[in-house]
Amino acid sequence: MNYSHSSVASSSMATSDRLARGLGYFSLGLGLLELASPRLVTRSLGMEGTEALVRAAGAREILTGLGALGVNPTPAIWGRVAGDALDLATLASGLSADNPGRATSRRRWPWCWAPPWSMP
Repeated sequence: MNYSHSSVASSSMATSDRLARGLGYFSLGLGLLELASPRLVTRSLGMEGTEALVRAAGAREILTGLGALGVNPTPAIWGRVAGDALDLATLASGLSADNPGRATSRRRWPWCWAPPWSMP
């Protein structure tokens, strides 16, 4: 098999395009869930009362999903990375001792709150 440089480049380009497209569709689905059912999302995380924040995150997910499906997905993918960092910071706030839903959150999502070496 004799591969030219251009066929290798187009092959890797197709892989990155498929990844961007998959992230785009995932973002659209997650964003629609967050917009349509914010109470379900917040209740499952033990973070009731943050429905407006979840709706905003849903809108952001939809926008980055549409961008990832566009011609140049790179800015949208970086926007998604920044959004994921914000989501992690929000989830970390749910670990505070004054969060009444903390026990619910830890019970429903134990792998998110415990280090991997402490899991049974």
